[in-house]
Amino acid sequence: MFVYLITTRLPNNKMCILAFYLCYSENSFDMNNFLKFLSDNGLNLNQEDITIITDRGSSIINAVLTNLPSAASYYCSKHLERNLKTNKFNTHIPLFWLARNAVTYESHKKIMEDISTKKPLMYTYLNKIDYWPLYKIIERESNNMLHGVRTNNLVETVFGKNKHY
Repeated sequence: MFVYLITTRLPNNKMCILAFYLCYSENSFDMNNFLKFLSDNGLNLNQEDITIITDRGSSIINAVLTNLPSAASYYCSKHLERNLKTNKFNTHIPLFWLARNAVTYESHKKIMEDISTKKPLMYTYLNKIDYWPLYKIIERESNNMLHGVRTNNLVETVFGKNKHY
């Protein structure tokens, strides 16, 4: 059984589930149907102020690109960390987090140079992936709304802008 979740952050920064979809596997057909169902029923996620954080699964990526072209999309750092551990880069995970959390291009580049010297294969893997370093997220988000956001076990998430009442 596979669960797709759509969550948001409330003004008090608590996470709230907006919608969920149960299916037998992660696949493009179900993901497209889920996003279409949400849109058809009034939950418009195809907006510039909506942020998608997802793993690098092709079914989710393709469905988001097809159905939510206006939304900003980023890769989940916890998924990337898990992939690095799977690829035997366990001892260099702290370097990954330093590179991920760098808030400027210059600091990120310096850490990536260190990674390229110590673990060239890890450098090659990370260098192929766009929108995982925090500095890129900050550059893309005009109001820096995701600065400091960490994902959790609900990693395929949608963050709407916090509304201040």
